[in-house]
Parts: sequence; structure tokens; C-alpha cells
Amino acid sequence: MSPDTEFPQEKPITPNPDEESNARTKQSNPDVLTTQHMLASPLSNPHYEITCKTEKTSWDKFKDGAEIVGICLLAVYTWYSIKMYCANRDAANAASSAAKTAENTLIVSERPWVVVDAMVATGPLRFLPNGRANVNLSFHIKNIGQSIASNIYLRPQMMGNIFGQQASVEPFTRQAEWCDSVRKETPDPRFLKTLFPHEDAWQPMGLELTKEEIESSSATYPVGELKRKFIVPLVYGCVNYQFPFSKDIHQTRFIFNVSHPQPKDGSIPPMIRVGEDVPISNLATGKYFFGGTFGD
Repeated sequence: MSPDTEFPQEKPITPNPDEESNARTKQSNPDVLTTQHMLASPLSNPHYEITCKTEKTSWDKFKDGAEIVGICLLAVYTWYSIKMYCANRDAANAASSAAKTAENTLIVSERPWVVVDAMVATGPLRFLPNGRANVNLSFHIKNIGQSIASNIYLRPQMMGNIFGQQASVEPFTRQAEWCDSVRKETPDPRFLKTLFPHEDAWQPMGLELTKEEIESSSATYPVGELKRKFIVPLVYGCVNYQFPFSKDIHQTRFIFNVSHPQPKDGSIPPMIRVGEDVPISNLATGKYFFGGTFGD
């Protein structure tokens, strides 16, 4: 190369004031560590075992055993507590049941019992021009219990018993529907009675059969050369009452029949001929053959 050849000149490096300042700071402060010095070397295996795996002392083992024993004792105590609770509950239920039974026995033996044990006609049975029929009756009410019966409320109804297979079922169906509704009624206090033990009374009542009831319940029965329609009137109903140591409405139900006495020669059945009035002397009444008397 010739002396005249020119080489590119390097640019002069200008010192950075910040870097120089940081370098002075590091040199003046020997406590500042470089990144290389801050990297910790990994622990050796013996060092790890000594540092992290500490052996349990006898006190630690004792505490662990005590905790297990405490848990077992707590479980046993809980089991016995539950068992004692169940035993106390059963004993309380048995005592309550016995007290309730004794109370019910006392009520049954000392309460009043109101019955309607008889019904008689106090007037003839008449057939009216409008197709209806009515009759005046009187009901014998008696308290056969040991306490006073109050708010006695009599509610009878009259029906014509149908013929056929439903003859013995229809009266009970009507009685149940009627008496269930009567139990919910609020009667006029002027018509309520009170009976002392073994006291009785007669309650007069007028009842009626509607034209539709007569037509739907009558049957044709041949008599000689004539065919006449007959009906079998029934009186069903109930009597409500209360007593001092019970707020419940108690009830006794009944069913009676109304018939024409059958002649000795058997020429006509003991039924009432439609359209023919029956004088009081020829009216027979009695309890329904199939029952219907019961109370609560």
C-alpha cells in the first residue's frame, strides 16, 4: 500500500456520563452485588435433608396420639348423646300418649251423649193440591251421658225411599251429605237446648216432601184390578251438641221410617198410597230397618 492510501478513521467513542456514574457508584459501594453474584448455588442433597426434613420429637408424637384419642372420645360421646336423646324422646312420647289416652278415657266416661231414640207423628200426613205432602212429627231427645250437653241443635229431613238395589244405600248417602253440612252451620241461639245428665225433651218439627221427591221415589203396586202408586217416607238427620270441656261439635245421626199399618189380611203393603191422606191413628213410625243411628 502506498503511503497515500487513506484508511477509514474510527469515530471517537464518546463516554456516556450515566455509565461512568454507575461504574463509580459500584466501585464506591462494595455491598452492591452483580447479577452473577446474586445467583445462589443449588443445595446439595445432604444439606436438603438436614434443612427440610426435621425428625418428630416425642412431644409431637404424644400430641398426635392425644388428638386421635380425643377424636375417638368425642365420637363415643356424640353416639351416647344421640342414644340418650332418642331414649328421652321415646319416653316423652310414651308419657304423652299415656296422658292423652287417660284424658280420652276420662272424656268418654264423663262426657254427655245426646241421642234421638224415638219419633212419633203428632198430626196426619196430608197430600196438598200442589203435589206436596207434609206431616208434623216430634222427636225424643235424651242426654244419656254424665255431663251437661249444651247448644243442642236438631236438623231432620224427609225423603221418599227409592225402590230397587239402591233402597238400602240411598238413605245413608243423603244422611252423610246432609249431616256434614249441618255440622258447619251456625244456628240461631233461640233454638238451642241444654240438657242435664239423664234429662230428656221432645222437639216438635214439621217436615215436607216435594212433588219431585214424591214422583221420583214412588212405585206402582197392583191391588186387585187397580194399580196404585206407593211411597216409603223416611226421616233422616242428626242432632249437634257441645259440652263444657270440649269446643268440638259432636253429632248423633238417625233414620226413621213412616209407614201405613199393614192390614191383618195383607191386602195392601205397609206403604203410603200417593194422594191419600193418612190420619194420625194410621201412621206408624219406627227406626230404620238397616240402621243409621251412630254418633261421635
